[in-house]
Amino acid sequence: MTSEEAEIARLREAIFDYLQRNPEAADTLGGIVNWWLPPEPVRIEASRVERALEQLVAEGFAVKSVLVEGTVLYARARGRKG
Repeated sequence: MTSEEAEIARLREAIFDYLQRNPEAADTLGGIVNWWLPPEPVRIEASRVERALEQLVAEGFAVKSVLVEGTVLYARARGRKG
């Protein structure tokens, strides 16, 4: 596993944990980077967070919704407990 893959796995786990604790949460990529993840000494690359989110969507733990104006929201998939 490369360091990038390890970071994406760590981000995926942090997002998964957040969704478990906050099942009604939904936010944009920017909101997730700024509010859902623990503070980091180095700025987290949004592209890596997006890859972690896409993995959660592919695994059925999260859903991706596109609003009418094009805003993309991520949320916990209904009926998934972990």
